[in-house]
Amino acid sequence: MPFTNATTKPELERVTRLGLQKLEQILRIPTDRGDGNLLRAQTAAAGLAVNAQLRADETRMKQVGRRDVLERLLAMIAEEKAKLAEEERLERGETEGSVNSGRQ
Repeated sequence: MPFTNATTKPELERVTRLGLQKLEQILRIPTDRGDGNLLRAQTAAAGLAVNAQLRADETRMKQVGRRDVLERLLAMIAEEKAKLAEEERLERGETEGSVNSGRQ
C-alpha cells in the first residue's frame, strides 16, 4: 500500500497519541531505584517528553519570528512603493512644468 499524506497523517496522529499515553503511563509508575529497567524506561520517557516540548517551542518561536520578519518586509515594500510613487509624481510634475514653461 503506497504512503500518501491523506492516509499517513491520521495514522501518525493516532500513533503519536498512543505514544504520548504510553510515556505518561511509564512516568506515572512510582520510581523504584532497585528496578534498573524501570529507571531506564522512565529516564528515556522523560527525555523524549522534554525533547518533544523543546522542539515544539522552538518551532513556535521560529514561526513568530518569520511573521515578524514578513510584517517588516511588507511594511518596507509599502514604504518603498510610496517613495517611488512620490518620485514619479514629482518627475511628471517637473516634466510637465518644464514642457509648459517652454510653450510660453
